Amino acid sequence: MKTVQYDSGATASFPDYTQSEFDQPGPLEGGDDLYERIEKNLISLKEFIDEKRFKSYEDLQASFAKAMATAPSVPQGQTIAETQQTTQQPQQQPQAQPPVSNVSENVTTQPETKFNAETDAPPFDAPEGDDEDDSTFFSRVKNQAKKQ
Repeated sequence: MKTVQYDSGATASFPDYTQSEFDQPGPLEGGDDLYERIEKNLISLKEFIDEKRFKSYEDLQASFAKAMATAPSVPQGQTIAETQQTTQQPQQQPQAQPPVSNVSENVTTQPETKFNAETDAPPFDAPEGDDEDDSTFFSRVKNQAKKQ
């Protein structure tokens, strides 16, 4: 066991594994019966990682855009790579603004206010269970924010 003493005077002990070693690999005790039981209890994980179970990036992006009431950034029928190729145009340099003259010397600023999540946040009515999909959830949050 290794013991550590903190600045506050408290101490804590935990196992020290610096001297740990692995044993030589060998057969499991139980023989062929154990191996057969293990093999019979194995399940295939292919159904969990099948690509049919997952939405495409474009579908997820469209769902998010619908929920947030924004236009999707990738046009329907176009891939992200194609969109990036068509939008990669040289960007224009912003033009320098002329200096502001006739600025009043009596400028006052408002004191910075801090947001308190417990008192300033709008109430959120969480649904019972976890049955709704993402677009419904985001739409409901957006509608509640509009009511505030």
